[in-house]
Amino acid sequence: MALTLQPGPFANNVYLHPPASMHELKLRAADYVRMEEMQTLHTKFYNDYAATTANPTPQPNPRPDTCPREPRQPRFTRYAPLTVARSCILDEALQADLIPPPRKTTTPPNADMTKYCRYHRNHGHTIEECKALQDKIEELVRAGHFRCFIRRDDHSSSRTCHPPIRSQTSFT
Repeated sequence: MALTLQPGPFANNVYLHPPASMHELKLRAADYVRMEEMQTLHTKFYNDYAATTANPTPQPNPRPDTCPREPRQPRFTRYAPLTVARSCILDEALQADLIPPPRKTTTPPNADMTKYCRYHRNHGHTIEECKALQDKIEELVRAGHFRCFIRRDDHSSSRTCHPPIRSQTSFT
């Protein structure tokens, strides 16, 4: 039997630890076959991955820069009527850490440079036209924040509203 085995890890294992039965030899051989298949697959996938990362195929641009972007659709069908501008509510929400400032995004190529959104910190729309901010404010209103900025049915004038102040612990 020793003369028919090719040199390698399986032959070394059989020489160092001779099997007690033919069944044990079959089990050990099956384990080594699986191990070799796994190494072959690993090598194949590694080579394929290295080839694709070295020469990536250019993906077609699904949205060419010449096409105008579709405006973002609002999430809600009804919004609470506000008594102050969204920019005031944005200031209050940022000061109270109710919303994190979003990452600064790049201005789209065909954006209207006369309009600036303080929420997104880019050009293309104003803060009053910003659908993402409108949705964030509506989420906060529905969660119970900024009730004093909501216009009531009795058309009450805007009152001063202060956001909840984070508790500060004193170390004295």
